[in-house]
Amino acid sequence: MTDFFKWRPEVGLEPWFEADASYPRRLVPIAPAGRRALWILMAGMASAIPAVPLLALFDPHYLLVLGVIVLAEFGFPIWFLWRIRGRVKEVE
Repeated sequence: MTDFFKWRPEVGLEPWFEADASYPRRLVPIAPAGRRALWILMAGMASAIPAVPLLALFDPHYLLVLGVIVLAEFGFPIWFLWRIRGRVKEVE
């Protein structure tokens, strides 16, 4: 976990997630806003699954289909990481 995500009480932000030092890739939501952000991330990434077959019914240009996939699979994780900056509380 880098300092970019680490929670500092003096900044005034509410911590949304807890991270254990022994499990560096595991975030546990501890606030309703953190759970909501996690649900938006999961739903946004999963939206590419039904969106691509639905787009195929209308026979769009292939760049539109690729754009939807890129937006869902890269845009939502980037938004999520930007949203949780400074809100990950590390526990010992």
